[in-house]
Amino acid sequence: LTISDFSHTAVGSLAEWLADHSIMLAGALRLVLQALSNADLSVSTVSTLKRICRECRHHLRPHANDILTASQEVLVKQIHKTTQIMWLMQALGYLLSSLPDEEILGKLLSLLSPHIQQLERLANETVVVVLQQVFPLIQTLLSKWLKETEVVTAACAVFEKSLKTLIRDFAPLVGQLCELIGQLFSSYPQACALDLTRQLVHVFACEKEHFPPIAALLELVTSITMAIFQHGAQDHPDVADSFMQLHTQVMKRKPDVYLTGGLDIKVVFYCGILSFKFPETPTVKSTCLLFVSQYLIKTKSIGGQSRGLLEHQSEVMFSVSRYCPTLLSLQLRDALQPPGFPSALLTPEQKEHFCQQVLRYRWKMRDVIKEFSLLCQGLPGVEYAASY
Repeated sequence: LTISDFSHTAVGSLAEWLADHSIMLAGALRLVLQALSNADLSVSTVSTLKRICRECRHHLRPHANDILTASQEVLVKQIHKTTQIMWLMQALGYLLSSLPDEEILGKLLSLLSPHIQQLERLANETVVVVLQQVFPLIQTLLSKWLKETEVVTAACAVFEKSLKTLIRDFAPLVGQLCELIGQLFSSYPQACALDLTRQLVHVFACEKEHFPPIAALLELVTSITMAIFQHGAQDHPDVADSFMQLHTQVMKRKPDVYLTGGLDIKVVFYCGILSFKFPETPTVKSTCLLFVSQYLIKTKSIGGQSRGLLEHQSEVMFSVSRYCPTLLSLQLRDALQPPGFPSALLTPEQKEHFCQQVLRYRWKMRDVIKEFSLLCQGLPGVEYAASY
């Protein structure tokens, strides 16, 4: 194989010389085209053919049919890898550009027709059916390459893109995918598995029929991540980051899952507090987002409720606005967007004014939150407000 590779590489390096000595071109092409169907010589033969077609394009017309026939045969049989296929198509592009205009279209159609027909067949198949057929293959690959981060990340990316494309049509695969993620994360915890779980929560949070396996998966990954934190998670900042993002999504989309008893919110907060000690900025930002989301969910200012926590709320908002102002701005506006939240008495203008005040006047945060609390309760200007 080494001698064959060398000989084809040598022919390729003589491509410019062959352009000036076209009498030798037929012999060189015969050598290259005979080896084109040999997968072991893929790189050297395809790159050589590409060089010859590029440098000798004006002398290739007598050999066009031979080159097209040999190329079409290897393309149909899928002998070469993606990179070599791209090189081969470039070579054929050089070849076709040297032919008369009336011949190009016919040869181009004969070259592309099999691939167009294959695309038509795939287009008629339901995507989820294709995924169900591919699923066992991906499982087998992952079982053999479980600790290879690149392989696991690529597999998770396939399912994540499928989820984003199919959305609820992905439902038939939810159970299988949850089981696969659980096996992956139990054997070797990786961030991409948590990111894929977060996407499942985002899509199927409101689907009662399909959420039970996702809830079971959440319990499993939370338990495993808790064990990682107990043994020191400093070596896994990416897992901590993705874990915080996952539970932020759960709090937004399916907060009642914490009330079932299987998922303990205290475990999440414990991991979150430890995550504040991480030196990695993305992990700390994701942790802040988790606590801000929970804070906004739990601190609705409704008339009649105790105001004893006002001081603590001010301290939390001050800290978040100091260290994560951009994140707070986005999340605060997003949280206040729903009509009637946190009070039906508020106008959109008052909400926007509050967001601006929080970011602009950190040094008087307590007064800003006090004013907003009174607006929520419809109490500004009354006698009670003066003593508040």
